Amino acid sequence: MGAVNILLRNACWEGAYYLGGYAAECALKACICKRTRRYDFPDKETAIAVHTHHVDTLLSRAGLDEDLKEARKILPKFSENWG
Repeated sequence: MGAVNILLRNACWEGAYYLGGYAAECALKACICKRTRRYDFPDKETAIAVHTHHVDTLLSRAGLDEDLKEARKILPKFSENWG
């Protein structure tokens, strides 16, 4: 069982929310890293831009912002939850 589930089962709402957000941020940053090829050195603007906790910025830099827009269009429940 994952840590977030354990926190939820024990009514540690703040911890579950924090840890879930942290996991999402790490996943987005992993997507950004995957777009960097071996031995590439990112330009300074990119390095500064991804040093953030802003989901919209990370989605854009990961190349997933259009996928999010599409998912929100075709999945009303997802869009409701995302909002």
